[in-house]
Amino acid sequence: MIRLLRANYARIFRSWYFQLGVVIFIIVNVVMPISTYRDMKKYPEYYTQDVIDLDEIPFESEEERDEYIEYTIKETSHEGYMFDSGGLFFFIIPIIVGLFIGTDYSDGTIRNKLVVGHTRINLYLANLITCISVSVLIYLAGIAASYITGLICFKNDVLSASETFLFVIAGILITASWTAICTLISMLLHSKAGSVVITLLIACFMAIFSVEIIYALTEPEFLDENVYMLEESATTFEFSKPFEEMTEEDFMDQGITPGEIDNLVSLKGENPNVPHGVKREIFKLVRDASPGCQIQNLADWQDEYNDKTILWSSVIILLTTSAGIFVFRKQNLK
Repeated sequence: MIRLLRANYARIFRSWYFQLGVVIFIIVNVVMPISTYRDMKKYPEYYTQDVIDLDEIPFESEEERDEYIEYTIKETSHEGYMFDSGGLFFFIIPIIVGLFIGTDYSDGTIRNKLVVGHTRINLYLANLITCISVSVLIYLAGIAASYITGLICFKNDVLSASETFLFVIAGILITASWTAICTLISMLLHSKAGSVVITLLIACFMAIFSVEIIYALTEPEFLDENVYMLEESATTFEFSKPFEEMTEEDFMDQGITPGEIDNLVSLKGENPNVPHGVKREIFKLVRDASPGCQIQNLADWQDEYNDKTILWSSVIILLTTSAGIFVFRKQNLK
């Protein structure tokens, strides 16, 4: 096993795709907080606690206005940008894993390793350990670059060290679980291009549907009596007071003409735009277990999901590794 790992690390650290992945991920994580900092300097009104028009504040001088802007920037947490690039990393991992393992098959290295006496279990585990450790290394390099750059720009800590550490651990396990899935596919497909394409398609699928699932679960399951829908356009409106107390002027402020008032239908009860019952429970399970939803929750700093993320990521690693070893041992390596 040690000899396999040494050979794997020597090969992957020299590879162009690993080096390019490291450079791209670090650059993105440096550019994101800098770009936000520049936008805050240019458009500070959009980054205050409540979006306001700075021209409406009676500053006594330009210096006072500039001091307010600097205060707003300093109150921004530099930690908030550490995990924003997780979506990009989701697409870097399949490329690195697919090219690394696919090269073993295309060059016939897998067969040679078996001929000299290495077991299939050791081959699978060596590739898995190599891919996970390299992915985690790139991930940590990226968030370290983001943290340091954000610290220089914003200089404000919001989370405690223990809270930040828990987020980092959750991110490491998400990285490991997604890498384990990519390793499973690459080890069983025997095709460099095929494994990269399939895992990238899966990444696209998860990226799209994770947003839909999280959005569906954040919408209220039940609507109150002041929510109405306009039948012709299916547009929904939430009024600030009971329907009976609304005046024509109130409706006009909402963009509803007098002729459309009679076509408003109350949506009190179950929200028709979100899942209910068993479907909702399935959505919750996918949100907790899917690496795509997990990385989205991490980027949004949803700390209430960290425990579930750690648990489900560990389960995914164990399940994919067990399944991969079981199938790989029975495969015919031509």
